[in-house]
Amino acid sequence: MDLISNVTSALGIAPPAAEGAVGSLFKLLKQQAPADAFAEVEQKVPESAKWMAAAPAADAPDGGGLGDIAGSLGGLAGGLSGGLGGALGSALGGLGGGAAGLPALITSLSKSGLGADAVGKLVPIVLTFLKGRVGDGVLGKLLAAAPFLANLTGGQGGAGSVLGNLGGLFK
Repeated sequence: MDLISNVTSALGIAPPAAEGAVGSLFKLLKQQAPADAFAEVEQKVPESAKWMAAAPAADAPDGGGLGDIAGSLGGLAGGLSGGLGGALGSALGGLGGGAAGLPALITSLSKSGLGADAVGKLVPIVLTFLKGRVGDGVLGKLLAAAPFLANLTGGQGGAGSVLGNLGGLFK
């Protein structure tokens, strides 16, 4: 199964919406990651340009700064069930280290008709796909640049934990 099919199935959305959702995450990674790491992603995932072009704009909602967005998302995280709520809460708990991109990602996904809970499903699928295409080294660089993504996958020990927890989706 390819990435867009996996996202379509997991999120219950049409392929164009899946491309936009994946593109939103790729755009975030491009903004956060070192240029050399993302250049390798673009080389090994040539369809990433198409997906990023399909992503809705991720500008912040009117009237709210990052703190307002984080507070709203923190409240949402508290209402989510199970590990997703805890993971999203952990990711939002320390908005340092590149986590400022998380509100923009959620805003972009919402423009595709997806809720914040979609992030918890989307991120592990995309990271597993990337691991298969670019390998552990580049994925580690991407996660080091956007460590909040590790929290969304349930990894508590940084990139190493995430890499160890990403098996099984693309067998």
